[in-house]
Amino acid sequence: MKILVVDDDELVRTVCVGMLRVLKHDAESVASGTEAISVLKSGSAYDLLIMDESMPDMNGTETIRTLNTQGIRIPFITCTGRNHVDLSDSEEAVQPPIAVLSKPFTLQRLQSALAAVPSC
Repeated sequence: MKILVVDDDELVRTVCVGMLRVLKHDAESVASGTEAISVLKSGSAYDLLIMDESMPDMNGTETIRTLNTQGIRIPFITCTGRNHVDLSDSEEAVQPPIAVLSKPFTLQRLQSALAAVPSC
């Protein structure tokens, strides 16, 4: 599976991409929601996003909302250091995440979250 990791923390991106490669996935990363939108609008195809919820400028929910309004729907897993992620604050419907990964997470927890992805 081709996966784009979106997180403002370089260490989290590096570790997550490394874990995904151990699990035999093709993984790349970007540091912001804005970068993710640019990559996806450029025509790069990904099967899944692993999206940090708390990022400066544009959080994960805002990124997904922007993608959705531009006709780009891609399955995603929310990655967060918070106890609860609320996607219901929007006037526009935002597709729900496939899973929520709490930071820090282990290889096994990442693998369990990926198991919830229909094509995985």
